[in-house]
Amino acid sequence: VAVTCADRDASLAFYTGLGFTEITRFSVKGPDGGHMGIEGPVAMDAVLLMPPGGGSLMLELVRWRSPEATVAPRRPANTPGIWRFALLVDDIDTAFTELTDHAIAAYSHPVTLDMGPGLPPVRFACFAGPDEEVIELIEAPRADG
Repeated sequence: VAVTCADRDASLAFYTGLGFTEITRFSVKGPDGGHMGIEGPVAMDAVLLMPPGGGSLMLELVRWRSPEATVAPRRPANTPGIWRFALLVDDIDTAFTELTDHAIAAYSHPVTLDMGPGLPPVRFACFAGPDEEVIELIEAPRADG
C-alpha cells in the first residue's frame, strides 16, 4: 500500500510509533511518469515499512517532489478506487483503546458488520492517519467461531 505524505518524516514517526519497522528508503526520478499515469517528469522519495507482526502487507510512504502532491478532499467510502487500507488485529476493543489513548483520531467506535449467509460477522473500526488516509482495523476471526 502506498500513501502519499505531505511530511514523510511525520508520517514515518506516526507509523513507527504504531510498531511498523523501516525496511528501506529509495528515490525515483525519471523524465516521464506515464507508467504511473503522470504526464511529464517525476521525482519522489519513499520509505518502505513492514507492519507489526509481519504479514504480506507492506506500507510505502511517498513524498512527491515532482509533481508536487496536493491535498484532495476526503472521498465517500463508496467512491471507486482505494479508499482505505486494512490491518488485522487480535482484539478490536483493545486496539481501539490503545490508539485512542494515544490521541489517534477514530472515525467510529468498533462496529459489527454482517457479511452475509455462511460468513462470520466482522468487527472493525477506522482511524485517521497523518495525511487523512483511512486505516481500518479488522478483528481477526476467532477459531472458535
